[in-house]
Amino acid sequence: MQPMPQTETVSSLKNNQAAVLAKIRKQPLLLLQNSKPVAVMVSLEEWNRTAARLRELERHNIIRQRVQEAQATSEPDISFEEFMADLEATDA
Repeated sequence: MQPMPQTETVSSLKNNQAAVLAKIRKQPLLLLQNSKPVAVMVSLEEWNRTAARLRELERHNIIRQRVQEAQATSEPDISFEEFMADLEATDA
Protein backbone atom coordinates (compact mmCIF):
# COMPACT_ATOMS: atom_id res chain seq x y z
CA MET A 1 0.00 0.00 0.00
CA GLN A 2 1.33 3.42 -0.91
CA PRO A 3 1.43 6.16 1.73
CA MET A 4 -1.17 8.89 1.68
CA PRO A 5 0.21 11.73 -0.45
CA GLN A 6 1.07 15.03 1.12
CA THR A 7 -1.41 17.78 0.31
CA GLU A 8 -1.10 21.52 0.12
CA THR A 9 -3.34 24.29 -1.14
CA VAL A 10 -2.64 26.55 -4.10
CA SER A 11 -2.86 29.54 -1.75
CA SER A 12 -0.16 28.00 0.47
CA LEU A 13 2.03 27.66 -2.59
CA LYS A 14 1.46 31.32 -3.43
CA ASN A 15 2.06 32.51 0.14
CA ASN A 16 4.90 30.22 1.21
CA GLN A 17 6.68 28.78 -1.81
CA ALA A 18 9.84 27.79 0.07
CA ALA A 19 7.98 25.60 2.58
CA VAL A 20 5.87 23.92 -0.09
CA LEU A 21 8.87 23.29 -2.33
CA ALA A 22 10.74 21.80 0.64
CA LYS A 23 7.93 19.26 1.03
CA ILE A 24 8.33 17.89 -2.49
CA ARG A 25 11.93 16.91 -1.75
CA LYS A 26 10.53 14.26 0.60
CA GLN A 27 7.68 12.90 -1.51
CA PRO A 28 5.19 14.00 -4.19
CA LEU A 29 2.68 16.64 -3.22
CA LEU A 30 -0.99 16.80 -4.20
CA LEU A 31 -1.93 20.42 -4.85
CA LEU A 32 -5.51 21.34 -3.93
CA GLN A 33 -7.68 24.20 -5.10
CA ASN A 34 -11.06 24.60 -3.42
CA SER A 35 -10.41 21.25 -1.70
CA LYS A 36 -10.10 19.51 -5.09
CA PRO A 37 -6.89 17.99 -6.51
CA VAL A 38 -5.56 20.07 -9.41
CA ALA A 39 -1.94 19.01 -9.77
CA VAL A 40 0.83 16.79 -8.48
CA MET A 41 4.21 18.30 -7.74
CA VAL A 42 7.36 16.18 -7.64
CA SER A 43 11.02 16.96 -7.24
CA LEU A 44 13.18 17.14 -10.33
CA GLU A 45 15.01 14.01 -9.17
CA GLU A 46 11.74 12.09 -8.85
CA TRP A 47 10.60 13.32 -12.26
CA ASN A 48 13.86 12.16 -13.85
CA ARG A 49 13.67 8.74 -12.13
CA THR A 50 10.08 8.30 -13.29
CA ALA A 51 10.87 9.40 -16.85
CA ALA A 52 13.86 7.02 -17.02
CA ARG A 53 11.74 4.15 -15.72
CA LEU A 54 9.03 4.90 -18.27
CA ARG A 55 11.60 4.88 -21.10
CA GLU A 56 12.92 1.55 -19.81
CA LEU A 57 9.43 0.04 -19.68
CA GLU A 58 8.62 1.31 -23.18
CA ARG A 59 11.84 -0.24 -24.48
CA HIS A 60 11.02 -3.57 -22.81
CA ASN A 61 7.57 -3.45 -24.38
CA ILE A 62 9.08 -2.87 -27.85
CA ILE A 63 11.45 -5.80 -27.35
CA ARG A 64 8.59 -8.03 -26.16
CA GLN A 65 6.46 -7.06 -29.18
CA ARG A 66 9.29 -7.71 -31.62
CA VAL A 67 10.05 -11.10 -30.11
CA GLN A 68 6.37 -12.06 -30.38
CA GLU A 69 6.25 -10.85 -34.00
CA ALA A 70 9.41 -12.78 -34.83
CA GLN A 71 8.00 -15.95 -33.30
CA ALA A 72 4.78 -15.56 -35.30
CA THR A 73 6.52 -15.28 -38.68
CA SER A 74 8.51 -17.71 -40.74
CA GLU A 75 11.16 -15.13 -41.57
CA PRO A 76 14.75 -16.12 -40.83
CA ASP A 77 16.14 -15.18 -37.45
CA ILE A 78 18.41 -12.17 -37.14
CA SER A 79 21.46 -11.90 -34.94
CA PHE A 80 21.35 -10.27 -31.56
CA GLU A 81 23.61 -7.50 -32.89
CA GLU A 82 21.20 -6.78 -35.76
CA PHE A 83 18.27 -6.79 -33.35
CA MET A 84 19.99 -4.33 -31.00
CA ALA A 85 21.11 -2.07 -33.86
CA ASP A 86 17.54 -1.92 -35.11
CA LEU A 87 16.28 -1.21 -31.60
CA GLU A 88 18.85 1.56 -31.12
CA ALA A 89 17.76 3.10 -34.44
CA THR A 90 14.17 3.30 -33.22
CA ASP A 91 15.29 4.89 -29.92
CA ALA A 92 16.85 7.83 -31.74
